[in-house]
Amino acid sequence: GHQCRQRHEDGIVYGTARTFNGTQYFRRNSEAALQTGNIDFALAAWVYVADTANRSIAGKFNYSTNNREFALIHEATLAQFVVSADGSGTLSRAQLSLPTQNAWHFYVAWHDATANKIYLQIDNGTPAETAHSTGVFVGASPFDIGYLFGVYSWSGRIGPVTFWKNRTLSADDRTALWNGGAGLAYSAFTS
Repeated sequence: GHQCRQRHEDGIVYGTARTFNGTQYFRRNSEAALQTGNIDFALAAWVYVADTANRSIAGKFNYSTNNREFALIHEATLAQFVVSADGSGTLSRAQLSLPTQNAWHFYVAWHDATANKIYLQIDNGTPAETAHSTGVFVGASPFDIGYLFGVYSWSGRIGPVTFWKNRTLSADDRTALWNGGAGLAYSAFTS
């Protein structure tokens, strides 16, 4: 699959995390490799949760231009994986309580096109799931890390972020990437 990632040392996700000040972000313009539709895909990220403000981790989502695709966000006390089927209408959300603050956490979000569901898992815990049978909008929003739709920006640290297209991650895959909380270098991920 296509991967957007930050480099890190084997098994250590924290050493090369980027610090965002609320105005900084990484952006890649939209392209076919980052567009989804009604297919399997997964998004994983290591984040250092520092507060309960509305924050964006990663995704392709823009409210102002009706280019809402998918996003991994925090809204107050909830961590959410949000998707839109039409770019502007009703959103589907898989959500979990925000994990402990001032600590690193591993987020995995995915769309299973066969099961017609979206999922969100934190730290190898029990995934939240929500029915979603209409696929994900294929739009022109850029893929952003640390910023989405001009409203939510990240203040704090984000470690490696990876996107897989045309696949989900099995429970064994997610456990391997979690690696007991130490993380796993994507170069060592052989699944």
